[in-house]
Amino acid sequence: LYILMDFSNSMSDDLDNLKQMGSNLAQVLSKLTSDYTIGFGKFVDKVSVPQTDMRPEKLKEPWPNSDPPFSFKNVISLTKDADEFRDKLQGERISGNLDAPEGGFDAIVQTAVCTRAIGWRPDSTHLLVFSTESAFHYEADGANVLAGIMNRNDEKCHLDATGTYTQYGTQDYPSVPTLVRLLAKHNIIPIFAVTNYSYSYYEKLH
Repeated sequence: LYILMDFSNSMSDDLDNLKQMGSNLAQVLSKLTSDYTIGFGKFVDKVSVPQTDMRPEKLKEPWPNSDPPFSFKNVISLTKDADEFRDKLQGERISGNLDAPEGGFDAIVQTAVCTRAIGWRPDSTHLLVFSTESAFHYEADGANVLAGIMNRNDEKCHLDATGTYTQYGTQDYPSVPTLVRLLAKHNIIPIFAVTNYSYSYYEKLH
């Protein structure tokens, strides 16, 4: 089970809830199977105009007591260590961006194709819980034309040593068909945990 969560400022309450139930998640999984792993990743959006406020002070701290903006980061690779999962989760802080749609599709692609970094096991059931309350950016939706990002997503893994996505400034968001194909190729079952506000956007992905 890999949890991929929107870390824009509007999700601060959801992050608090996840921290509170962090250790319980592992306990629930252990009742379902003795051979589980659990991991966690976070996303906001491309760190560029118009998605992100590029003023120096906002690049340092977009909101009070927040982390700098980022596209996607693998925080906890899939692990059996429930204590590690709980402890790392407690240290996480929210971030932020400008426009309402988020860059979750970039994050999903990296989660799917970075098999070794995420820790997907070949013979296991791969569940991806995608949590957000916002709509999504997708290929050629206009934002990247303004940002000058014109190259198509190459569908390859681009995580550095810290687990951070590095090509957010040079590659476009993936298309919906690309997303569907990559999830199927890597045997990943997505679960979209979205709010009523954004449900209609994700319902169209069926």
